[in-house]
Amino acid sequence: MMDDLVNKLLIEAYRDEEGNVTTPDLLNSAWNQVRMLRSDGYPKYRPPSHDNQAASAAREALNKVNRRVMTDWMALRKVYAEYRKAGTLRQSDARNYIKKREYFIGKICHNLLVIEYSPGIQNYNALLSGFLRLGEYNLAKVVVESFRFNSHLKPTQMSIAAVLHYHRLTNDVLGFYTFLGRITGQEKQGVGLRSKPVEDVREDRGLKKWAQRSDVAVVDGFVVELPKIDRAVAEAALDGLIDFSQTRQAATMVMACLREGLDIDPDYLRRVVALCNTHLDSVAAMIILRDYISNVQDVSVLLTANMSHDLRQLIQLVDLAASNSERASLVPPQESRWLDLSQDPSWQSRANLLRRALEIPLALARMQDVQKCADNLSLYLTSEPNLDLSLAGSHYVGLRNVLKKHKNIQYGMQTFRSLARLAWVTELCRVNEQKLHAYERQMLYILVDALPNRYRPLSVFNLKVPLSERLRSIGAITESLPWLRQVGDCFNRAHKLEAKMKWTLAGYLPEDHREALLKLEENERPTFTFQEALQACSTYLARLEQEWTGHSASGLSVPAPVLGQGGVARITASETDTYFTAALLEKRYVPAA
Repeated sequence: MMDDLVNKLLIEAYRDEEGNVTTPDLLNSAWNQVRMLRSDGYPKYRPPSHDNQAASAAREALNKVNRRVMTDWMALRKVYAEYRKAGTLRQSDARNYIKKREYFIGKICHNLLVIEYSPGIQNYNALLSGFLRLGEYNLAKVVVESFRFNSHLKPTQMSIAAVLHYHRLTNDVLGFYTFLGRITGQEKQGVGLRSKPVEDVREDRGLKKWAQRSDVAVVDGFVVELPKIDRAVAEAALDGLIDFSQTRQAATMVMACLREGLDIDPDYLRRVVALCNTHLDSVAAMIILRDYISNVQDVSVLLTANMSHDLRQLIQLVDLAASNSERASLVPPQESRWLDLSQDPSWQSRANLLRRALEIPLALARMQDVQKCADNLSLYLTSEPNLDLSLAGSHYVGLRNVLKKHKNIQYGMQTFRSLARLAWVTELCRVNEQKLHAYERQMLYILVDALPNRYRPLSVFNLKVPLSERLRSIGAITESLPWLRQVGDCFNRAHKLEAKMKWTLAGYLPEDHREALLKLEENERPTFTFQEALQACSTYLARLEQEWTGHSASGLSVPAPVLGQGGVARITASETDTYFTAALLEKRYVPAA
């Protein structure tokens, strides 16, 4: 375990910027020094169980020595960075830093090999934290992989926080979320505490007691022990979520920490609120406001003038949200419940109370500004210009600055409201565009599915080609198929029969009924439909029956059939797909009358 870690650290020490590894032949190099130690039989670890106190003291001494090495390394790195930033770095300085870096890594490897007892988890924590502070992410990766895959040590909260910081600093979003899933019990591997199959836990009494007493989760047939979330782990997770701009997850976590009484830095709430305002995320704003209102007594101490301004912007985000139908299309179902709360009368009443409460810190800040304005104005008016012009001018400038500050605040609030509404409209347009593309693909699938496989064009789903051209290509293919032409002829004959039938029905109507039917042509339509003529005849016959017999009008009513567009009888869903496909292609094969 430790030999493999030392080997990989030395390999990274001699890796150049291009990724090549060259082992030096110098006798005093770190590589040869480690080889000489191993030839003397190192490492000579003793089991920690022989003397736990001595093992703890040895591991603490190892951490102290390695911290001194990293402190010297950090001082040298700062000087090197200053030279590089100023542009005064010489090639000799760069070569000297590389040699010193190899020397520091060699000392750390030497200390890991000569310790009397095997290094523990606290030594891994110190190495990982030190390499992250130095910006040596390749060395930190070696420590993380050695800890996760080669050691059997149980991680502490410090270990978990350090691994989260490693994934954040290396911009590894996938690794960050994977490890976060292990912390929260979404991965059966867990973080390395304890994991047992469910069958073993059911049969073993000791494992059953462990599962009852510990914080566990059942994942994919395994009972996984979950780590305790303390301040270090929570802040590391929040740092990652904020840096990766995961607004809703960060809002959920920061409010959960405040709700559970976890003593995190109050600045995280300000950062998450600012992130919500920056991304104009109404769902995240609703999450924060809901928990804020529910736990106002716990978070009221965090309410400052700046925080009040940011929370007011969150309320504006929710107020400026789109309608329910738009929200249903913009927000996933599992998150839409937060926005549904904005329509709850009880929530709205509490939100109004919060609005009034947020006005108090802002009012106090404005009163201070008004007092400054009054003082400056009083001094400006009472000063004697002949005696002290500079003092009067300074009071005037102070008054103007205060007024300018409030004007900028009002302008900023108006700009924020405009941006929030614009964000909703932009998101709505994006989602509707995706829906249109989905409907377009569905329509093309229906049209293409009616064609034999060898006649199906492959370019109809290319979004770069206009839809009219793609439909024209399908029409060119379908017109060349004889069986589709026969279907088109059938629909053409159906149109002609319906035209004769509707005029025949209209000829049997009295003049007043016929004029009412012909008036339908005035609504920018060429003529009335067969369905309308049939309905007019049904109404006329019902009236005749009522006049002749005095019975109910439903006696001779003729039920109107369900017709499709253009007057063609619509085939029910029980008919075959061939008729349905032909009905969709009706306009392509039937010439205009």
